[in-house]
Amino acid sequence: MITWLLTDGKNFMKPTRLKRGGDVLIIDDTPDNLEVLTEMMTKRGYQTRTCTTAQSGWDTAREALPDLILLDVGLPDVDGFTLCRRFKSDPLFADVPIIFISAFNDVENKVRGFKAGAVDYIPKPFHFNEVIARVQSQLALKNLRQQEQELAVLHERQRIARDLHDSVSQMLFSAGLMLDKLIAHGGHDPFTEQTLLRLLELGRSAAAEMRTILYELRPEALTNADLADLLANLADIVSARTQAVVETRLDSLTLPDDAQIAVYRIAQEAINNLIKHAQPSSVLIELVNAPDAVRLTIADDGVGFDPSHSGAGRFGLANMIERAERVGAALHIDSEPGQGTVVRLKLESIWEMA
Repeated sequence: MITWLLTDGKNFMKPTRLKRGGDVLIIDDTPDNLEVLTEMMTKRGYQTRTCTTAQSGWDTAREALPDLILLDVGLPDVDGFTLCRRFKSDPLFADVPIIFISAFNDVENKVRGFKAGAVDYIPKPFHFNEVIARVQSQLALKNLRQQEQELAVLHERQRIARDLHDSVSQMLFSAGLMLDKLIAHGGHDPFTEQTLLRLLELGRSAAAEMRTILYELRPEALTNADLADLLANLADIVSARTQAVVETRLDSLTLPDDAQIAVYRIAQEAINNLIKHAQPSSVLIELVNAPDAVRLTIADDGVGFDPSHSGAGRFGLANMIERAERVGAALHIDSEPGQGTVVRLKLESIWEMA
């Protein structure tokens, strides 16, 4: 077999952190204004980017979405009102607050600014404390709106999960019990017997798929569950969706949240691959909780593949690599066409990450 070392567990990727204040894009054609605004934003912990024209401001904003835009009205190519309307006509910038900072201090221009979609209008010459206070206020409001949206999504996901559990899951469970009783009663002709067995198999597959959906709807269920139970559910899906004989050797354990999710997602990706591509006759899913490390092995005797070919990208390897790197895990894949595939994941001293 060809051994492919994807990660060695030595390079621990830490999540990228933005500066605590956020990212502020400043669009102004006056160098002195840019210098002063940049200095005051930086002192308060904001990351800043600056542009001197409407077009460069548009391009810069689309390269990386800012948290807030400070916008001058008198730009050399297109006035700030037009640029603001352009931003607000694009759904990408719907939640990005825009504050005008302008020497045009009359009521008419202020009204034009608000009609264009700005959330505030600061006249020049501006004062340091006023600019900071207004920026902080708008970013706080933006964060509150995002939290409300996330909470609403969470509540909806929880409602759907409850409904699925209380209705579909219970119906599948009841159907399984009835099929068990029918099969145990016996006295059926061979065709009926085979049909009942197939229905029971399909019911168990549907129940396993439903548990997976519930995990997706309630991420906290992934981190609170025994990892052995999560992998056993994936094994049930393999059994139902392939003709393979599935063997499991699963030690009971629960890892720190990040590691638990990483191991489960890597196992899920590997199992999805073997269901879609491997055509195996046997599968092994093993989780070992050793004193020095946690080891996951997923092996099949299917068609295998050549990792060096570009087509291997369809196997979701990039996601597996990234997840392994983020928790400092070593990830190996042994595979060769016609010789099956073995995925090995090793997490050393994982308890230190808690």
